[in-house]
Amino acid sequence: MDMSAVGEYSDSLVFDFGIVPSTVDVNNYCTNTAFTDDNKCTSFIKSTKLTDDITSKCQGKSTCTLTSLSDYVDTSATGFNADACSGEFA
Repeated sequence: MDMSAVGEYSDSLVFDFGIVPSTVDVNNYCTNTAFTDDNKCTSFIKSTKLTDDITSKCQGKSTCTLTSLSDYVDTSATGFNADACSGEFA
């Protein structure tokens, strides 16, 4: 895994993550811009913790497994909507 890889045509970072909200019909997106996130589910990801763990446990490896993905979501934050934000990590 290369955390600094960029798209050949877009020059955008390939590495990204998010929560696909339960309000969308299709939940197998490859990009966070492919759907509307009215509940801002992705904003509740503990992005520093997730990025740090991916960097320390996965970077440079061909495979990697992180467990307890719910640990990376701040479910106690003000405004978190558990029903809407119970989708899958993207």
